[in-house]
Amino acid sequence: MGRRRRQQRKDAFYFITNRCFQAQFILKPDADGELNARVLRFLAIAQKRYGVLIYGYVFMSNHFHILVKAPNLNLSPFMRDFQTILSKHINTLREHREGPVFPCRFHSVIIPTDSSLLNVLRYILLNPYRAKLVHHPSLWPGLISLPQDGLHPRVLSPLPEYDSLDDQWNHLHYAIEDAVLGANEVDFIGADAVLNAIWS
Repeated sequence: MGRRRRQQRKDAFYFITNRCFQAQFILKPDADGELNARVLRFLAIAQKRYGVLIYGYVFMSNHFHILVKAPNLNLSPFMRDFQTILSKHINTLREHREGPVFPCRFHSVIIPTDSSLLNVLRYILLNPYRAKLVHHPSLWPGLISLPQDGLHPRVLSPLPEYDSLDDQWNHLHYAIEDAVLGANEVDFIGADAVLNAIWS
């Protein structure tokens, strides 16, 4: 049986995820930040080449999540190039490692309504916290699309309902703090319902 064709729409927002080979911790952050720098560099290169819009991401030790829009209907080429060049350079960083880093096809889910976008972005940013790896998302040493030293990562675009990344972050900041304090856990139900379909 052939692969099912991906749904693509110019106006669609996609929640993308993929896991490393055998769920190994191949993306585990380095102490010197070299892996983070390479991931961000290759993400920026692929973004510029294909004109995708990136709204958020987190790279965990054995998987990643990205929220994107592909107005040129080229989501698959974007992900192919990004994962290929990233895999090649990861194998140079990890001594004695060969073979694919992402052996399976990436998963993509179209977010059904604009009202779900902020919940999905919040889900992405809270991933390290909800996995009980850190006490706050800002403490995650891997690549995550949070403001760093007052600067936003250069590849990010604000969600349509916000005029700027700063406006968006002011909203997200309080939502994240509430979630960390346990006050807004119910708000994740809508996002989880969408994201659970990825592994079904």
